[in-house]
Amino acid sequence: MVTETPSRVGLAVIAYPELEPGDLAWIENIRADADPNHGLIGPHFTLVYPTNVLSPDEMSAHVRERLAENSMIDFVLRGIAIDDARDQGEIYVFLVPNEGRDAIAALHDSLYAGPLEAELRVDLPYRPHMTIGRLPERVAADRLISELALQDVDISGTVAEVQVVDCTSTDFGTLDTIPFASLPG
Repeated sequence: MVTETPSRVGLAVIAYPELEPGDLAWIENIRADADPNHGLIGPHFTLVYPTNVLSPDEMSAHVRERLAENSMIDFVLRGIAIDDARDQGEIYVFLVPNEGRDAIAALHDSLYAGPLEAELRVDLPYRPHMTIGRLPERVAADRLISELALQDVDISGTVAEVQVVDCTSTDFGTLDTIPFASLPG
């Protein structure tokens, strides 16, 4: 029997936010039904999308340098958004922050400065979000959004650290966890 070796996608930078246990359980319950990556990776904000431009040590050093210039980020998720432009054939459903959105976007922009500048996707503007659904058809995504619209989504959290993650075709392995150097801003 031949087993297929997972292919390397690249290094990414993500933030697993600190959430209240009830809020985390609510998000995970939705993701269990609507997000195929539910068992591979927890709820997160992607700050740098997978790239192979830097080695793991170079990526960690770059992130450490950038986090020294930033503060922990408090946020509140109240918005729900849909995106069908990311991957052909899949519809994404996001929770989006109202408060903290600008700070998360500024951190994203900061991380794409310097050695990652050429990797910034100017064709796909960055919108801070937490994916809660990745569905094969628009009808299912619209149904999920309708269900969520009936609920009072109001989830507070904090981004206190980020992870450098090695993304393969079958896994997201944390290589380094980097805390913010300063107190909440």
